[in-house]
Amino acid sequence: MPRNTAQEQIYANWQRQFAADAVADDANEIRRHIEYLGLDCSRADMLEGTDLLIAAVMAYQQMDNQDCEDFVKQQRYWLCGDDLPFYCLTFNLGKKHFGRLLTNKNIDGVDFADLFNHPWYPYETAGFHEVQISRLDGEPIEPEELETLERRFTEDMYYDYTDEEVSAYIQMSELDDTAVATAVEIRI
Repeated sequence: MPRNTAQEQIYANWQRQFAADAVADDANEIRRHIEYLGLDCSRADMLEGTDLLIAAVMAYQQMDNQDCEDFVKQQRYWLCGDDLPFYCLTFNLGKKHFGRLLTNKNIDGVDFADLFNHPWYPYETAGFHEVQISRLDGEPIEPEELETLERRFTEDMYYDYTDEEVSAYIQMSELDDTAVATAVEIRI
């Protein structure tokens, strides 16, 4: 959880609203998202993973002296309606645990390299190996957009890691509105 009072309040407000929306909907929006992507996880795991991801991103933003309020405002329960962010990033946190982040077209506020080895203590895992990047408007990801996503992802990963430490790439999934970003630690 973020460590300063303002960020703690922002996080608490987001967490309260997100949980209330999930309870009111019996987490059916989460179920729909899981089924759409064909993930093997429970609604509870997706909700918990999302909570952990938001807290982690906020902590890294705080360490970088960034304001997290705009990022947190994008994190809503519903993946439909007005004023949607552009992408939903669904992280595979290991052992059938997933979480999601909503973000703008530039994926501002998300540092993939920071999250790559971040510890997920409740799961006894660290980092991610795959992120599904889905357009929330349902439009297909065109080749030019895929190149932009790959550049954004690989530049972020290779800023902190070398290509001798990590292999990072993006490819399209079977869904035309979803790309899959993969990062694998290279062990010699």
